[in-house]
Amino acid sequence: MARLFKLVIVASGLFFGCSVSPLGTCTATSNNCTNGAVCELQHDPPVCTLTQGTCLDCVTVKNVNAPTTWSSRAQSVTVSATLESSTAVASTTLQVAGQDFAGTPGSPAGTYNFVVPGTVQTPGSETPLGFKITATDTAGHTSAPPVNPHGQLLIDDRGPVVSNVVANGPHPGGDATALIGGRKWFKQSTPDDIDVQADINDGGSGADPASLKLVLQSSPSTRVDHLTPTADSTTANRWHFHVPRVGAIAVNSEGTFDFKVVAVDKLGNVQPADSGTAVSTGTMGVDGVLPTASISATYPPAGTDCDNDPGIVCGHDSAPGHWWRRGLGPNGAELTAMTFTGNDQGSGMDPGGATCSIAGSLLPCTPTSSDAIGATNATFGFKPNFSDASLGTPDTKTGGGPASVSVTVADAVGNASAVKSISVDVSRVRWIQKLAAKGFTSVTGAPVISSQPAPQVIVSDIG
Repeated sequence: MARLFKLVIVASGLFFGCSVSPLGTCTATSNNCTNGAVCELQHDPPVCTLTQGTCLDCVTVKNVNAPTTWSSRAQSVTVSATLESSTAVASTTLQVAGQDFAGTPGSPAGTYNFVVPGTVQTPGSETPLGFKITATDTAGHTSAPPVNPHGQLLIDDRGPVVSNVVANGPHPGGDATALIGGRKWFKQSTPDDIDVQADINDGGSGADPASLKLVLQSSPSTRVDHLTPTADSTTANRWHFHVPRVGAIAVNSEGTFDFKVVAVDKLGNVQPADSGTAVSTGTMGVDGVLPTASISATYPPAGTDCDNDPGIVCGHDSAPGHWWRRGLGPNGAELTAMTFTGNDQGSGMDPGGATCSIAGSLLPCTPTSSDAIGATNATFGFKPNFSDASLGTPDTKTGGGPASVSVTVADAVGNASAVKSISVDVSRVRWIQKLAAKGFTSVTGAPVISSQPAPQVIVSDIG
């Protein structure tokens, strides 16, 4: 029987230790529960119980107050808490980052302050630090170990991280851009600023908007943007910078520059060095110089498109050379291409941006090029059609005359060259048969022109 009673006592003690057993009756106003227990009014009658994680006569930690704003690693952080105990508190400690900091009595009575140096934060970190407060009273009672930290210390020693730097374009209104060799080029004559966006994230005190700017990589004191950066309307922590088209690149000039996004947080922490996807640099080109077009009077090689007959005089003759009034191609176009070139030292040539025209002609003229966009030099070609062109002073030898051909080229951002024009000689003669080569020495009468059975000229010699 004695052994059974001992087992009951042990079991009862374990039951109390689980913090679920009643510890006597109580009332809402009597406050007669033992320190650590609370009065559960929903019981009938109300009883004192222990909350999970608490113990009888333990020192109770309440009203923990830690700063909700961020501090730098150079500052100290003060935490306060109220300690309740059945006897006087002998000592209390705040534990954080593997270090202990003793508390000192404050006001009102029962309040204790803990001064924690910012150096508990790992250099270069902004991760909040969880802390716990422990205490012992003069009777040897201790505070119940908390299930969760009592709070966090907000100590910021890391600057904003910059990533996803992008020079945007084209802009509404015809802004031409070109991606050449991984670098985006912009047309200088477009009035709007160039938009550069960057994601700037800071998990601590936050990026300081007043610190945000773009600078030259080669000269960090030289700013390349102007106005105030603006926050993106849809994506958090994305900022837009405004880069004037005349500034880093002088007016009517062309060139490239490499830039860097600079950001500092609200505590003065500068951005960390770039690594991985966190890249704060970018590059762009601005082109304010027109490309140049070059064309010279060239002609098909002598004998082109004529029979290989020594008795034939071809309208495509040798120097000075001639184009045919009506060629053998579609709608009277020549089969030989006329060529011209373009040059640009900035964004490079646009192989699809050239034009050509022949004075007086309403027929299409479309030059093409096999060169890549962005090439410094490009060669263009088109097959001219002089069948409806306006000819100048008639040439009595060919029945033709001079025609004016004009061309332009464009660079990769849309700058068009000045018009370049040349004059070329056009002949109405396709070919002439040398009668002497056929044994004709003289003609007995006037030639006969006939359309039957095919267009022909009939001549007869004396014999």
